[in-house]
Amino acid sequence: MKNDATIDAFEAASASLPPAVMVASNAPLWKLIPLWLIVALIVSSPAIGAAVINAHMAAALHMNRTLLGAGFGLFVATAGVSGPFIARGFPFLGIRNVMLAGTTLAAVGAVLMITFVSSGPTFIICYGLVIGLGVGAAGILPVQTVVAAWFRGRRALAISVVMSAGEVAGVIAPPIFAWLITATGTWRSGWWVALGCFVIAGALISWVIPSNLATDPHNLEMGPPPRDLLGKASRVYKTSQSWHFGDAVQTRQFAFILLAGVIANVDWVFFLGHGVQHLRDIGYDSTTAALAVSIVVAASICGNALAGLLGDRIPPHWLAAGALLMISAGLGLATAPSGFPALVIFAVVFGFGFGATQVCWITLLTNYFGTKPFPTLLGIVFAVGTVAGALGSVTAGFVYDQLHTYAPVFIFTVLSTGGVALLQLRASPNLDWR
Repeated sequence: MKNDATIDAFEAASASLPPAVMVASNAPLWKLIPLWLIVALIVSSPAIGAAVINAHMAAALHMNRTLLGAGFGLFVATAGVSGPFIARGFPFLGIRNVMLAGTTLAAVGAVLMITFVSSGPTFIICYGLVIGLGVGAAGILPVQTVVAAWFRGRRALAISVVMSAGEVAGVIAPPIFAWLITATGTWRSGWWVALGCFVIAGALISWVIPSNLATDPHNLEMGPPPRDLLGKASRVYKTSQSWHFGDAVQTRQFAFILLAGVIANVDWVFFLGHGVQHLRDIGYDSTTAALAVSIVVAASICGNALAGLLGDRIPPHWLAAGALLMISAGLGLATAPSGFPALVIFAVVFGFGFGATQVCWITLLTNYFGTKPFPTLLGIVFAVGTVAGALGSVTAGFVYDQLHTYAPVFIFTVLSTGGVALLQLRASPNLDWR
């Protein structure tokens, strides 16, 4: 651990470093605003708003549910699986260039949706592949990489603020797109708005993200660690070095963090894909079931915020364990909630736990391994979580078709999530890394 004299020498030496090295010092919090907007604009239009747009499109083009599901599934898979490959380009191309390429590709996809798509196969290609790859290159992964490089002392808070953008967009975007399509009489008008979102996001990227950020593979870990992270009073471990990717993936800590991100995604995709149908099966009407989804999203924002406030004071692996136990409890309560109060309780518990879990596992990755391997590690968790979530959703549907109940799926998710929660206690940095 460095003493104050060593820190002062490090700070003096860092003053002479080139701009690419100095750009990631602890950034002012106002820079979170454009980053938040970038995520909201890129996520809300193609991922959340498209759920409304594509439903109208499917009806207008007489597209069956299989084709509609294939397009969305390919979009999710492309955005997630491309993560590790996109991350490998950050040190060589620069994060801003990768993001601008992503927004350009997403904008091209939106134009194709407006002018070209007229059948299921063209929808799958334009939405699933083109827009999916664009969102993967310009969305959560690069923005969180910037956050990890810019914010050290308030890293968990910064991550939570940015992660809340998707949830807030999830509350606002669907009714706006539904109103717009109804008012104009065509689903293509929704993609005009999406195109505008991508253009605005591109402008924000050009403004707020320096062109020389991470242009040198050796300069992604930038600036000295802040003093308050080096004192004995700090209970949150934050490495002052940057790991090699190959070493990081061999640690038990990464394995447990990966499990946390994957199981949380599986639970989330299962609920979004089948939660409304399950609630209707057990007697709730469509309006009440949809309200439960809104409560879950709102609660996830609260969980996100609390984890961000506490994540720089309380070890995030402890918070992750508690958050995953909340997800497990929420799914258990969701099996057969009796009455509206029980519905609200399960929605709040489940949503709060999921929101907190997102912040915890992302914070743990950068706290433990530094910012240089962070984008690739984050991309791996996204990729594995996306594939696992898609497979889990399909499996849940298959189980229901065979047994006409989701009960076995709920039992599996409750037990597996609880088990992964307990494993997070083994993700302590005080234990051997291997």
